[in-house]
Amino acid sequence: MYGLICSFALLWATPAHCFVLPLSRHDVQLPGETSPLSSNRFASVTSEDNDANTSPMRLPPGRRTPRFISFLFDDSLRLLNPKTMGSYQTRRTNQYGDIFKTNIFGKPTVFVTSEETLTLMGKEEGRTRSTKGTEAFFPPHHQSLFGPNSLLVQSGEAHDQLRRLIQPSLSLNLMTTVYEPIIDQAMDEFLNTLSTVEKTIDEDGHFELVPHLRSFFISIALQILLGKSSKVPPGLAEDLTTWSKGLLAAPLTFIPWSTAAKAMRARERIVATMTPLMEQARASKGDDSLLGRLVSTVDEETGKQLSDQEIMDNVLTLVFAGSDASAATSMWLTLSLHPQLKETLKKGPQEVERFVDLVLQAYPPAPFSMRLTKQQLTIRDYDIPAGWLVVYGFAGALASKHDKNTCWDTFASEASGEKDAVVSGSAAFGTGPRMCPGRYLAALELKTMCGKLVEKYDWKLREDQNLKQSYTPGFFPRDGLQIRFG
Repeated sequence: MYGLICSFALLWATPAHCFVLPLSRHDVQLPGETSPLSSNRFASVTSEDNDANTSPMRLPPGRRTPRFISFLFDDSLRLLNPKTMGSYQTRRTNQYGDIFKTNIFGKPTVFVTSEETLTLMGKEEGRTRSTKGTEAFFPPHHQSLFGPNSLLVQSGEAHDQLRRLIQPSLSLNLMTTVYEPIIDQAMDEFLNTLSTVEKTIDEDGHFELVPHLRSFFISIALQILLGKSSKVPPGLAEDLTTWSKGLLAAPLTFIPWSTAAKAMRARERIVATMTPLMEQARASKGDDSLLGRLVSTVDEETGKQLSDQEIMDNVLTLVFAGSDASAATSMWLTLSLHPQLKETLKKGPQEVERFVDLVLQAYPPAPFSMRLTKQQLTIRDYDIPAGWLVVYGFAGALASKHDKNTCWDTFASEASGEKDAVVSGSAAFGTGPRMCPGRYLAALELKTMCGKLVEKYDWKLREDQNLKQSYTPGFFPRDGLQIRFG
């Protein structure tokens, strides 16, 4: 029974980092137009694939489970198992190519696992978004946890309008003028406290770093949300942690003691806590907090402001996205395993930015994102029928590019250039008009932490620990990255 419950938990797990915002409605080839995703690769189609039994379709290669077999026998659990969700994508890519068909959730599915194609899809998304070819896909449980007005859940014009209201509060200009001083001070305080950690796992002072990183990134997200001088209400950080655990749980909300039910109750408490804070933010003029900006922003095209419900749903989305410690853990692990990189990174901010971008590509925090097609699409001359899922395999597209044994030596020996500094445009943040709105904030946090680590601090990895990473979601070492700091 425990194994079955775990299987359901895996089935309903989806990426929860801002680097995984679902891609929008795109990939529709209009009559008389040539798609930039065209290719001459074709695949034969079986009657099982051609559900409409009309003209033959040009489907990608791959295999599909017969429709009478449960999803437990299709590729759902291979994709969603934390131990295999990255390796599954690379195995299937090696077998069938970077576009292939399968079944997920019992539904016919097409995977895309090519960084180049993902980038082209972003361009195609901007060209064809008005045709409403796809929409965001999340299981109902996750839609309830994020809320119906979350940027993650919305598609089409509703998404575009929300984005116009939210994106200015996370602009690149605000990163340097408002949020960077908060992050810089908080980072110094956090790194200094690691030298005094009391709860260690051995007499040599080793401790698990990952729990400390998780707590820190939640706290810094709340500082940015509420303002540096504001006191975080008691229990809010704990409720956010409980809420986030529901994103990994089976949707057993009818069982009061289940993780899912606890997460929903935590969401109710978060809303009750945040409601008076939103009222205070509206009453306070000149508030530089993220919340203050959200309650006062106005859509220049429509004159619309965000409702309380829209703010609440997207506060949850942004705080959770901004509080994921996955990329920071991968960065810290890389520096631990390759201490020679420190000298290269001390050369300047451009080297740090280049390094952060490579970390995001070598260890994608978000393994995939899903869309549901509303009409037939054409991708590199492959047809995707209406009603199919499209999975954007970030783990397969990015991680498979990098040989972990050589890429860091290559990084240290290469000279940086303007073309290398592309952190905000990395495919790890998604592509196209739905690129993660918090990408500048995420990049700033990583660059700040990296710069301080290489300039001021030393640490050692504990021997004989399991450093193999798995998605939970986020990409973390099995033993929590055990270190002795200082």
